[in-house]
Amino acid sequence: MLILVALCVKVSAGEKAFSERHLQKIVLSIEVSGNQDISEKYVFENVDLLTKINSYTDLVKVETDLKSIYALGYFDMVELQVEELYRGIKLIFVLKENPKIKKIDIQNNIIFSDKKILEKIKTQKGALLNFKKLKEDIKIIDSLYEKAHYDLSHVDAVNFDQVNHVLTIKILETKIEEIIITGNIWTNEDVIRREMRLRRKDVYNSNILRVDRNKIISLGYFSDVYAPKLVRGTSIDKIKVIIRVKEQKVNLLNFGTGSSASEEYFFFINLGFKNPFRTGEKIDIKTQYSRQNAKDKQTYSFQYQHPWMFRSPTVFTSRLWKTIGDEEYNNEDIQIVRHGLLGRFMYPFTDNLQLSLTGKTERIQTYDDLGPDMSKFDYYNNSLCLQLDYKKFEYDNFKYVVRGSIFNASMEQGGKSLGFIDMGGVKFERYKVNISHYLQLLSLYDILAMRLIAGAYKLDNSQIDTLESDLYSVGGSNTLRGIVENTSLVHKGTRMIVFNIEYRHAFNEFFQSVIFTDIADAFDAGKGLLDNCKFRISKGLGIRFRLSGLTIRFDYAWLESDGVLHFSLGQMF
Repeated sequence: MLILVALCVKVSAGEKAFSERHLQKIVLSIEVSGNQDISEKYVFENVDLLTKINSYTDLVKVETDLKSIYALGYFDMVELQVEELYRGIKLIFVLKENPKIKKIDIQNNIIFSDKKILEKIKTQKGALLNFKKLKEDIKIIDSLYEKAHYDLSHVDAVNFDQVNHVLTIKILETKIEEIIITGNIWTNEDVIRREMRLRRKDVYNSNILRVDRNKIISLGYFSDVYAPKLVRGTSIDKIKVIIRVKEQKVNLLNFGTGSSASEEYFFFINLGFKNPFRTGEKIDIKTQYSRQNAKDKQTYSFQYQHPWMFRSPTVFTSRLWKTIGDEEYNNEDIQIVRHGLLGRFMYPFTDNLQLSLTGKTERIQTYDDLGPDMSKFDYYNNSLCLQLDYKKFEYDNFKYVVRGSIFNASMEQGGKSLGFIDMGGVKFERYKVNISHYLQLLSLYDILAMRLIAGAYKLDNSQIDTLESDLYSVGGSNTLRGIVENTSLVHKGTRMIVFNIEYRHAFNEFFQSVIFTDIADAFDAGKGLLDNCKFRISKGLGIRFRLSGLTIRFDYAWLESDGVLHFSLGQMF
């Protein structure tokens, strides 16, 4: 693998040869000769000679000193000569320096450029060849590949041309000769391959393969995706990767319950079809009952999703729905039916960053026991929404989020004319930013979690009355704790600012305690940015129970004097 250099250290022959007659002689002086670039001072400062001035000579010590000087790496040969003096001897270490490097040639490197490698290693053009540094440089290059998860790539050989003084470093980057997928009976192989970053002829990277395996698992089509198997290829620099999957039943009828930022709780029954056409699509038929601000709502929906549009990882989602429930208008609850259709394109720039464009049309009508009643409300909400999402965080051993950030920002416009397209319906603009950050404290299980939500809504309802459900609402278990939902203490408005901070301590995977503070308000727009804003502050204690993957949340909060107990499902953020 590496160039081999003979240990060239010896005692000179001839008149100045070190012989038996010089043993047990007093050393009166020690010198270095033959050196040009490496000073005598450098040699003596970096080699702890066993032979000392005014000590008696010893053959073992002398030979050890020769080897120690040679081990500095700068010398092609080290000799020992002796000069006899009146009352003793002088030892002279004769050095022959290695040649200077005129060029460094790095070969077969694709992952890291010549410049990147040369910046990392100690050996440089114009310097003396040093075999000690060269060994260290080999470790540095190997470590560079290892840290980047190119585990099968390393320095293959190092050679030095004694005539042209060229140092050649050959890298072996192991490439993927073939990716073999087995076990997929129903699912098309392309559905699996398109989730993978690794391709044939790529340099093997264990971390990319790990991420690829996780993506295949997340498809939900397989009960198991076994650890990839590596097999030697047709040459030393090639391997074959074998990925074996086990398919599972993908048509499921399930039901469940949960909680979200917009709903206190919900129950649902869902009939899902995963991969019905063998190319990765998903179909969901869902019935849901939910409750928000003491108002009940029923939803019936049909959703279709294609994960790979336009031969790219663009996800297309289409959803058709009907909801029936009470909504507020002029402090009065009236029953409303909504029929809607949505189409969304989402493109992931990276594993953490994605951009989506959503088009939506929805008809809103008053509803009574006999069916739709168009005498009060009958209008359309047609809109386009652009949203940017970023998410990156880590979990502790109990699978709680311990560090990271979540960010999403959206801009929605309704009823506007976009070039040759007139969306029609109610004219409005909505802007919203939601930022969450998680910071690990001194202990692995002590987390500081923070969230900021800001929103603005502008409505042009000069032509038609609209419902108040599109206004922002602050007060309750998901915004400002310490307020009972659907009471006079809940603030509504066209603008909203919410800031939540929680200190979380995990005792085990089932139980977590929380100390929190909420600062928030919803208000109507004024001349200034925060005109009409009256921040209210609540504080309190909470506990979280996790049962079968479901988080049960209890929070007790004080806004002014009286406390309020909140019960919800799922973390607040």
